Amino acid sequence: DFIFGLIGGFVLIGFGFVLLMLLGNLSINDITFNWALLLGYILLFSISAANEEIMVRGYILNNFFDSMNRYIALVISSLIFAAMHLANANITFLSVTNIFLAGILLGIYYVHKQNLWLPISLHFSWNFFQGPIFGFEVSGVDVNGMVSQEVQGSDLLTGGAFGFEGSIISTFLMIIAIVILHYRYQTKK
Repeated sequence: DFIFGLIGGFVLIGFGFVLLMLLGNLSINDITFNWALLLGYILLFSISAANEEIMVRGYILNNFFDSMNRYIALVISSLIFAAMHLANANITFLSVTNIFLAGILLGIYYVHKQNLWLPISLHFSWNFFQGPIFGFEVSGVDVNGMVSQEVQGSDLLTGGAFGFEGSIISTFLMIIAIVILHYRYQTKK
């Protein structure tokens, strides 16, 4: 499941990157490789993903399970997750909605398995490939990516200054991923 999460983050961001290129909304300016910077980002995004997942899914969501329906707990914990990002630069209604959906995506596995390996790896992979590899902003934060790219056109498609997480494409990809994870891991009665 840890490896599935790593692959899932890459596939979701990679698909969005390629789709924006095919639609003519993204062009690549340059590709550079810096080992030291890349290793630093691996460390940064690993710590960030683990901390957020332990706090939001491992602690908050897990404690909500004791007092309410697990799906209601998932929604409330995802609202808290979205609220944690409200101070991010260039936040929009769509980007907050997508961060809420990311909370659902990261939490649906935990609802079924009470395990953090997939949420941590998916969260890490999503952020790592989004910023340090494909050059998008990560939740509104500018990151030096291996790919130097430029987006043009509607912010609705590209996510604008917030990055890919502010895109309607991201919305649809996360909804599809939520459905896949729910049906893959749901407990059969």
